[in-house]
Amino acid sequence: MWQPDSVPDESRLSLFMHELIHVPHDEERSRNQLLTLRNFVRQVNTIPNAWDQIETIVGVSISYLEIRVYDCDEFLRTLKTHGYAVNSWMEKVSRWVGHGHRFDSARALTEHRHEPQLHFVNDRADEEAYGPNYFFVHWDAQSVYAKRGWMLGRIAAGRTHAHHSATPQEVEAYLNGV
Repeated sequence: MWQPDSVPDESRLSLFMHELIHVPHDEERSRNQLLTLRNFVRQVNTIPNAWDQIETIVGVSISYLEIRVYDCDEFLRTLKTHGYAVNSWMEKVSRWVGHGHRFDSARALTEHRHEPQLHFVNDRADEEAYGPNYFFVHWDAQSVYAKRGWMLGRIAAGRTHAHHSATPQEVEAYLNGV
């Protein structure tokens, strides 16, 4: 595993990257995983204190990562300070009706509902192998936490989350436009 605060030599970093994103005999999947990692670094690196909280990047798949942070509470506080919806009232209502996340949830603020939304969750915080500092990361195809739009639009966006995530290309296009 790679730790952002460590400075590996070029060959170790290259090997780590290869192991993290390379899928044997599937160049397209490898490219999409690399783009996912690149999108993650681009978006999270805009919040230095959040980036500093990342202990390890455990794994990468298409539009999905798993990370471990040093301190869950500090990480969530930092995200909230930078405009993320952390354990929002909408999450609490969703959990109450049986559709929410079991533990912590942090969603990036977007301008519009149709934009991909970076989302951190630690749904397995009570499991010894994961714990509260382990986060699953993905981009929802539509934002439930947008500056513009109506509440009904947010609810509709939330109903799409179970069906698919934003593609790495959609996230890249979004990041290029912000």
